[in-house]
Amino acid sequence: ATLPMTGIVKIGNNRDNIWVDFGWSGTMTGAQSAPVNDLWAAMSLAHPEGHANYPSNIKIKGDVATTYTPHPISLDTPAKLFANNGPITIGTTPTKATRLKRTLRKLLEE
Repeated sequence: ATLPMTGIVKIGNNRDNIWVDFGWSGTMTGAQSAPVNDLWAAMSLAHPEGHANYPSNIKIKGDVATTYTPHPISLDTPAKLFANNGPITIGTTPTKATRLKRTLRKLLEE
């Protein structure tokens, strides 16, 4: 079924790991290779409330160009949020100092 707010198609029953890349603009299924681009979409793919003992893992990519979302989120479905391979920011944008620190770190790694 297509979700009206996001246009995302749910694929099968894999709600264990849902991937998020805030800057993604390609096909979005929640898979690692086709992540969704916002937390609302990720939560719409998560296990329903009845799975409190087995929540979905929302894995937010921290090693991509856009690692933040200015949109806050309220969770009403049990889920675990993970920052994968780097820091992420939810509910605000990073400060200029944080951006500079990330740029310097990347330059030093090269």
